[in-house]
Amino acid sequence: MSLFIPGAHIISKLVDLFCVLLFLNLLTWIWLWIFIWNNFLSSLFHFFKHLSLPFAHMFNTLFLFNDTQK
Repeated sequence: MSLFIPGAHIISKLVDLFCVLLFLNLLTWIWLWIFIWNNFLSSLFHFFKHLSLPFAHMFNTLFLFNDTQK
């Protein structure tokens, strides 16, 4: 004997829809996290690259410039 619950198929469809939306929300948050983290690492890399340029110039001036004077 099966138990008949009126509206159970509608509730089942709503639960399925909720699970699909939850999964899409999770994918969106993962994509957003990767996008933000990638931009952060990229900007950090460019910051340190520009920061290291004066040090590279100073290194070239101090050490390599003396070799040309010989």
